[in-house]
Amino acid sequence: MKFKFLEKEPSTKSFEPDDVFTFIENFKTQHKKIALPVPAMEETYQRARVEEDRGLAIEAATVRVMKSRRILNYPQLIQEVLSILKQFRPDPRVIKRKIEYLIEKDFLERDKDDSSILKYLA
Repeated sequence: MKFKFLEKEPSTKSFEPDDVFTFIENFKTQHKKIALPVPAMEETYQRARVEEDRGLAIEAATVRVMKSRRILNYPQLIQEVLSILKQFRPDPRVIKRKIEYLIEKDFLERDKDDSSILKYLA
């Protein structure tokens, strides 16, 4: 059941810090308890936040694979990362960017003889 026992000024669906709530004084009910729903936050989906979280997941999966394998060639690493990340299917170009980022941060290095082979550093 829904009960209207509060009035909001201004009467909009969103919540702002300067909104004013007043109690309706003539409110009556036979129920002893009333459950108050929690207002939904407007930050339910932000594309930038999702992309950032996915980037971190790609980096973590890459490090996890390389930590267990130590030496792996580039196509195998891409396949392993794609197989780990089943919640979403990242673009291989994004995985490549994250691998290059991990190389810059000294988590991985390319083999001196064959640049398609990556080594884990730690």
